[in-house]
Amino acid sequence: MTDLRRPELMKNYEPAAVEPRIYAQWLAAGVFHEEPDPARPPFIISMPPPNITGRAHIGHGSTYTPMDSLTRYHRMLGENANWIPGQDHAAIATESVVVRELAREGRTRESLGREAFIARVWEWRAQYGGIIDEQFKALGFGPDWERERFTLDPGLSAAVIRVFIDLYEDGLIYRGTRLVNWDPKAQSTLSDAGRRDRDDAARNDVRRCRRRCPSRRRAVRWAHRPQRDFTARPARHSGDCRHRRRAQFRHGRGEGDARARRNRL
Repeated sequence: MTDLRRPELMKNYEPAAVEPRIYAQWLAAGVFHEEPDPARPPFIISMPPPNITGRAHIGHGSTYTPMDSLTRYHRMLGENANWIPGQDHAAIATESVVVRELAREGRTRESLGREAFIARVWEWRAQYGGIIDEQFKALGFGPDWERERFTLDPGLSAAVIRVFIDLYEDGLIYRGTRLVNWDPKAQSTLSDAGRRDRDDAARNDVRRCRRRCPSRRRAVRWAHRPQRDFTARPARHSGDCRHRRRAQFRHGRGEGDARARRNRL
């Protein structure tokens, strides 16, 4: 006699016990993969590539969920829908991670040498670069994993270089002098996203005017403002005896202060 009793349902839903099995079935069936088909209208979305050093966060969820939903929707409409995934090499962030690993080993990138350091970075990418992809799979995202690209893949990298050269030769992009965020330790520039701003209270450094007026020893103050570190000119204090003597010498006694003020305006 066949036992028709239903299996007992779990008291609580356990995603880890169900969803990986279903996702593996999707991958085995190739439901996310499409081949070019002129008979069907194409619908293609390129995934903004996450950094290989990154981990999935709410920003990825809010950006990729609409892409995933739209791709599935157009696939159900019968279109040749495909969501192309990728990864960004995140040069500065990846270098920082590998440099910290070398520091724990008592080595530096300079002591390792350029070629050995690049090889070490590729080893790190092979070991840890797929973590964020596994997180996306756990979230149920459905890009065409067979078409995943990496920004340093030989063909893709060569195409990017060719485009930048063409844009430069056509005068559409150019090099110019700009204020940049400089990292003195990494000896490289940083984007605004990699910069951490810090507010410092301004301070006044007090110096004594001993050389020109040793008897009176008036204080000369330089106002140090952190946001203006690119200038080396100190602010003159109105009580500086050297400033007072120069004004008297140039404009004559009595009218020197008024003329100095008028000239400054």
